[in-house]
Amino acid sequence: MKLLSKAWVAVGASLIFFGVSMSAPAQGFVNLGFEGAGLLVTPTPPGQFGTQVDPNFAFNGWGITNALGPGHYPLFSLYNNLTIGSSAVVLIGPQFPNALSLTPLQGSYSVMLQGFPGTNVVGLPAIFQNGVVPADARSINFLLSQGNPRVTFAGVEIPLVPMEGGRVAGDIAAFAGQEVQMMLSPHAGAHNFVYFDDVQFSAQAVPEPSAYALSMLALVAVTLFRKRRE
Repeated sequence: MKLLSKAWVAVGASLIFFGVSMSAPAQGFVNLGFEGAGLLVTPTPPGQFGTQVDPNFAFNGWGITNALGPGHYPLFSLYNNLTIGSSAVVLIGPQFPNALSLTPLQGSYSVMLQGFPGTNVVGLPAIFQNGVVPADARSINFLLSQGNPRVTFAGVEIPLVPMEGGRVAGDIAAFAGQEVQMMLSPHAGAHNFVYFDDVQFSAQAVPEPSAYALSMLALVAVTLFRKRRE
């Protein structure tokens, strides 16, 4: 009976531990500025290109994937290097051979999602993370240097508007306090490059597009109208 009692105690303890584990709060989003690579990635020598790198080191806390799903070519995970004709998720850091004028947008590291035309063949690079959206979050914003990013929360695309300081923002109030998957990728098109950094959640609602952004949109519309009339 003593052995049986001990066995039941062990089972009970296991069930309690399992219950605590299952009820433990999920973690929030991490490494939103991509500075986590600083302790895990060996810097490239001055003037030299880097090579493939373990994505767990380069994008600590994030996963990389092909945004078009299974059946497409796998993606490269690179550090301080670019590809020709293949899709890649690239970490741009210190001492990048600056042929393309790529420098980190803030801190020491930024991310390039590098795709190519013919995405039905090579696919679209994407970076994703599962986490809990802060309960008071109303918007998300990040630095964007170039490209046309596509941001989804739980598979729902979040429209983005331009902000001052080279940032874009989207309304995520509907996901506040929820555990979701956040994914960033380029939109399909002729130029599938997105260079970004410093993802932030904000308790502020998405601001209206700035006057500068609206004037630029008006200029583009006028230019297209004139081209059509020529």
